[in-house]
Amino acid sequence: MFCFVFLFFYSHSGKEYDIKISYEKANQIQYAWRNRVGRNQLRALKECYDVQLKESSAKICQQHIRGKLARMNYKVSKNQKEREISMAIRIQSNWRASKERKNYSQIQLEKAAKMEEKAAICIQCAWRSKKARKKVNKYVHH
Repeated sequence: MFCFVFLFFYSHSGKEYDIKISYEKANQIQYAWRNRVGRNQLRALKECYDVQLKESSAKICQQHIRGKLARMNYKVSKNQKEREISMAIRIQSNWRASKERKNYSQIQLEKAAKMEEKAAICIQCAWRSKKARKKVNKYVHH
């Protein structure tokens, strides 16, 4: 009688442990997959913002060079009309450069915020994965 009760209890609890282990292993796989997807999204986000920052930097350099050329042209020009055109180009160049510097700063702030958010999600996912591994190990070793 004792042997039958022991076998029934052992087989019943064994199935429960198998179910718990398979459930936790499935969670562990899902956490690992989400972590990988999150890291890939983080990498893609960084590349996207890096491209935007490079474009903005190029615009800032172009505006700086155009302003410098306009100042040089202003100094050597003798004609009043040419001087007015050079000054107009210089003013426009300074305005566009200022506008692009603000845009560059905004892109940097936006990049930092989104990267921080995605990094936090990746860290959370890694933590959940670690907890799931511990849970699986606990079930397996008991």
